[in-house]
Amino acid sequence: MFFGQPLPDELDGRGAELFAAVGGALRDTGRFRQIATARQRAMGRAGIELSLSVVGVRGFAPTPMPGTRVVLRRLTPDGVAEEEYAEEVIGPPKAVIRSARVLAYAFAKPEDYSDLLRDKGIANHAVHPGGGVPGEPPPKPISFRGRRRIYSILCNLAVSDGSVHPRERGVLDRVAKEFEIGPAEAAALARDAMADAAQLNLGKAPEEQRYLIEVMLEVAAADGRLDPAEAKRLIRFADVVGVSRDELRRRFDQHLN
Repeated sequence: MFFGQPLPDELDGRGAELFAAVGGALRDTGRFRQIATARQRAMGRAGIELSLSVVGVRGFAPTPMPGTRVVLRRLTPDGVAEEEYAEEVIGPPKAVIRSARVLAYAFAKPEDYSDLLRDKGIANHAVHPGGGVPGEPPPKPISFRGRRRIYSILCNLAVSDGSVHPRERGVLDRVAKEFEIGPAEAAALARDAMADAAQLNLGKAPEEQRYLIEVMLEVAAADGRLDPAEAKRLIRFADVVGVSRDELRRRFDQHLN
């Protein structure tokens, strides 16, 4: 168990060791009540080094919450770092855990997520939000993090009316497969979406916004009606993207038909 959550089934031994290191390091920081630095190393077959450095103190300007620098390095047998990914997270422990979980997947499955490690979020194998227009450049792929952000928002939308219709579940399963999100990670993203609904924000990338609105409409229309809670969420994101209420209704009716 990792902070009350089971380890994802598809993580191999390297991922499991990394999760254990993250848990130990976070506990060593005293849940961010003071400046602290923690490091645990998983050597041997794993060849992964994790370090978490808490930067800043609770209540200290300019950030009310402390920041945590998460650094992961892949090491050669003689201990030399050959790859590194670092990210600074501002927020409570669960925010750091969520960020570290994504990195853990990348390091556990380097053959799948090498682009994430190299480009900090832009994966060449990402799903394209549509086929594009002949004669124009192909649409930009949705980033690694963007796909997970979209899936979390869809999960929250699907349960907003109190239950998940089988057709809604079918859309979620299709999107997870399309985005290359395994069952265990999909379940973890769904749990996070339920716990932190207020923190679900739309990314700024246009390709992510276009895809999200269309698939949100598909989920909302799957049970043949528009629940008020679903409508509220749709309007929230449509306003960000610049889709009018009339256009939203027209496109929703298209999905119903």
